[in-house]
Order: sequence, then structure tokens, then C-alpha cells
Amino acid sequence: MTCRYDIFPDLNVARIIYAGYPKARDVVELIDALERDPKYHRTVDEIIHLSCIKWPKVDLAVVDNLCELIGGLFRMNNRCKRIAVVASQEPGRLIAARFLRVMERNSRLRAAYFTQTHPAMRFLGVCDGRLLEHAAPTPRLV
Repeated sequence: MTCRYDIFPDLNVARIIYAGYPKARDVVELIDALERDPKYHRTVDEIIHLSCIKWPKVDLAVVDNLCELIGGLFRMNNRCKRIAVVASQEPGRLIAARFLRVMERNSRLRAAYFTQTHPAMRFLGVCDGRLLEHAAPTPRLV
């Protein structure tokens, strides 16, 4: 799966992981799934992992459009949260920079970029191994 998430209500944090070769449709489907999840609400903080994206070439127009879409949804839904983006290598770092440029326009969001997970967790005010990129996903009830 190229895009997946887990929500940890006890931490008030969603862990979002993008890996492999995610397509724009995958990102939109992930956003839709989050919006439908009863554990996700406008103040759930997010740790977004981008280090495992493997795109050989980044289409900046697509990345910018997706960032604008996500930013617009956050503004429309009056989101108030912290977002920690973790990317230790390209193309994740490039995507993170574009994403943060859009997020900084929303004064209700605090977003920051990190190359490692532990500083990102500190930014969110938590320290929990479940938020690591390679931690096992939480089981889902179907």
C-alpha cells in the first residue's frame, strides 16, 4: 500500500505514511478515508512520513496541486493542529518543502519539517514508538 494511516486517540496523533510510487488518486483516497474515520477530527495532530517515496522523477505541478488541495481542505474545515513532516531523503524532502510552503499560509496550523522521527515527535509533544515509520500498523476493524 502506497498510502496508509493509523490514528492513536490516546496521543491525539495520526501517523501517515507515503511509500513506493503513490499516485495522486492514492493521496485523495487517503484523505477521504481520514475524513470518514470517526477517530479523526480537526485537531488531531499529524506525523507524515515521506522518506520511502521512490518516485524517480517528481512532477512538481502534481505535487503543488495536491498540496493546494490538502491546504484548501484544512482551511475549509477550520483545522487547528500541528503537522510534523519527516523526510530524510529525496524526493520526500522536495515534497515536504512544497507542502510546508502551502501550510504556512494557514495561521491555525503549525507545520515543520524534520529529517528524523524523534525530533518530529518532540514537536508534537509526544514520544511513542508507534509513530515511527516502520512500526507495525494498528489492526483495523472491518
